[in-house]
Amino acid sequence: MSSKNVDSNNLLFHPAYCDTPDAVLVLSASNGILFRVHSLVLKLASNVFKTMLDLPRVSTEREDDLILLSEGPETLQTLLDIIHPNQSLSGTLDGIKIPLTLVDSLWVAVVKYEIPGAMPAVRSLIQSPSLDCYPIEAYGLACHHGWREEATAISTRTLQYDLRSSESQRHLETILKSSPHASRASQLSQRCSHCGICHSA
Repeated sequence: MSSKNVDSNNLLFHPAYCDTPDAVLVLSASNGILFRVHSLVLKLASNVFKTMLDLPRVSTEREDDLILLSEGPETLQTLLDIIHPNQSLSGTLDGIKIPLTLVDSLWVAVVKYEIPGAMPAVRSLIQSPSLDCYPIEAYGLACHHGWREEATAISTRTLQYDLRSSESQRHLETILKSSPHASRASQLSQRCSHCGICHSA
């Protein structure tokens, strides 16, 4: 995170966060899209932002300086919708397919910025019917992040797919290589080899 002075006449704000009453803090996504938010909302939700915003400002800093973030606009908007009292996560994601990469980037963000209150909402997305991926991919992400309950629930949905197919084996190999909880993926693979009930989707 860093701050930057920018001419306000050349800014492009996200429509959901462009006219927040009394909000002067401005966050910039990785592509330059801006979000005007209340500093109190961030301080209450995030230990990292609380520490940063409570630091004394130097003479060259203004309250409305941009805070440059590495998250993309979709991740940043969804994260703000989770923690902001005037926004709704269901409204943001209603009627759209949720990419698995969004769930992953959201979890990385809530861990990085220490936002414990957002963790249940992010974890719930891995079981959303709107999640746009195969169950085995969702299972892999749940294993990677150590979401045991979610991984157990998702594993039952993998039975409708042929886990012996080349694509399934590729996903399982990825899980085994990248996940600190890889033993669960190994168990799933072994179960597939012996159960004899897998079939192609």
